[in-house]
Amino acid sequence: MKTLTPIAAALLLALSGGAFAAGNTANLSQTGDGHDATVDQTGPLTQDNLVDQDQSGFFNDAHATQSATQNSAIFQTQSDAFNDAYALQYGGSLNTSDTTQSGYFNDAKSLQVWQQGSVVIINQTDIGNDAYVLQAFGSGNSADIDQSGWFNDAKVLQIVAADNSATINQAGGFNDAKVSQVFSFGSTALIDQDGFGNDARAKQSGFDHDSVIIQDGWKNDALTDQSGVGHMANIMQDGSRNYAGIVQSGFNHVAGVTQIGAKNSAYVNQSGLNEMAVVSQIGDGNNAVVMQ
Repeated sequence: MKTLTPIAAALLLALSGGAFAAGNTANLSQTGDGHDATVDQTGPLTQDNLVDQDQSGFFNDAHATQSATQNSAIFQTQSDAFNDAYALQYGGSLNTSDTTQSGYFNDAKSLQVWQQGSVVIINQTDIGNDAYVLQAFGSGNSADIDQSGWFNDAKVLQIVAADNSATINQAGGFNDAKVSQVFSFGSTALIDQDGFGNDARAKQSGFDHDSVIIQDGWKNDALTDQSGVGHMANIMQDGSRNYAGIVQSGFNHVAGVTQIGAKNSAYVNQSGLNEMAVVSQIGDGNNAVVMQ
């Protein structure tokens, strides 16, 4: 019986294809001083991927890792100084992560784990903004974060999820926004913040929900929490220190809250089937509770 030497066995395995990294491309461009860039495209089943890193300015960091993924792309573009970008694509295929940073001390993290055909887009300008996206165990998801101003924080979680869309737009300073789409399918969430110190949370599980939160002013607080099937929630706040919460379970509810002024409070809780609630508060210090 013939046996293979260790070298021959390794060569045969390499020639068999499919087991090793192959066909990957990395493009790195650096102008300026003190930049740090790393690309890791190693590991089994890492094939036909692209990383493109473009750094200008001073002391920017960009790191990209692709492992066990195919036909995926990471783009990282940095200017000005002291920005940090990290992107991971592990497992899955046909994913895209695109991060653009200008300004100073911005931080962006994009994690795509066992995704199929999903997209992350992060744009940051000005100073000290933080963006984090995790897409895990799903397909067809999109997350888009656009930050300008100072020290804004945005987070998107899309876990065990498919065909969801999450968009966060932040201008001003010290705003906080989070979209959580966990066990969520076919849902859409939009948070738009302009001002200072606003807080917004959109949580979705189930099927085919739509959530919109718009905040203009300072220290407003908004929450939408949707489970079940087919809900619509809309919150608009203009002023200061307003609170609005919408909680929906069951099937096919519609709720809207509009607040113009200061220190208003509105809470809507819907369960069952086909309920509708609209709350409008103009002025200061109003309180409304709707239970359906």
